Amino acid sequence: MTAEEALTLTAEWRAQLPPEEPSGVLCDCGSGRDSVLCHGRRFVTADDLRELEALARARDAAVCEPSIRARGPALEAFAAGVGPTIDEDEGAPPAELVEEGLARIDEGERRRLVAAYEARRPAEWREICRHVADVALAERALAFGAVEATIIDERPRPRFLLEGLEDERVSDWPHHVVACALRPGSIWSIDDAEAAAEVARPLKLAPGDYQEAVCRFAAARVTVEHVARVRLLASRLERQLPLDGLPRASAFLARGCRRVADDEGTACDAAVGSLFAFVIHLEGVPGGFTPN
Repeated sequence: MTAEEALTLTAEWRAQLPPEEPSGVLCDCGSGRDSVLCHGRRFVTADDLRELEALARARDAAVCEPSIRARGPALEAFAAGVGPTIDEDEGAPPAELVEEGLARIDEGERRRLVAAYEARRPAEWREICRHVADVALAERALAFGAVEATIIDERPRPRFLLEGLEDERVSDWPHHVVACALRPGSIWSIDDAEAAAEVARPLKLAPGDYQEAVCRFAAARVTVEHVARVRLLASRLERQLPLDGLPRASAFLARGCRRVADDEGTACDAAVGSLFAFVIHLEGVPGGFTPN
């Protein structure tokens, strides 16, 4: 069967199907289409699949790039209210909640987000747009993901991570406790983490050298943007203090958040420590490593 014959047969099959009735529920990819007409379609062609994959990549842009975060007083107030109510173990915030947040940013902010991602990853954005017939759908999906990431950044960190700060053997250095408590993917891109891991991987059997290699890598690449994100996230964390049943962690985190706000060097060190935490998340703990 030739490609043309296959396309003709596919069109005939689709024509025989009863029309799909909209469900009244927007697709959670953020395109703005009804789910039945988007990722919930019963029958799709290869072109459809490429478009759906591209829309998913647009939504996930903020996962790869922490700089892709939606801004604005209305959204930030909304995210501060709903974020702390979402448990980290529940995964992504409900799509309907993200849609509420999306309604709180204007067209100018949506355009800024698209321009920011296009500037960061031009080839990837061109590839997304090549597969989505209506580019406005991809732009909306990207904005949806950026709003979702803003809400996630307000979500409390898993309690088991913060419980570790109760251990008196764990360092109480301000930059260390803050780095332990913040979400690394909200500070560094996945590209940064993978590049740092690549540099340090040959040293994995020498934990001290491994940590030093990652931290040198981070220190050489930390920018004012990383410092600003650390300070922003620390200010949000401080609003959630004190933590019930964690007096040591609460006290040290409160002190650390204040130091991060007041001292750029501490904020920079926290950013460096955060990249090391990101690498550990990707690669696992090197043999014999003991946090200091």
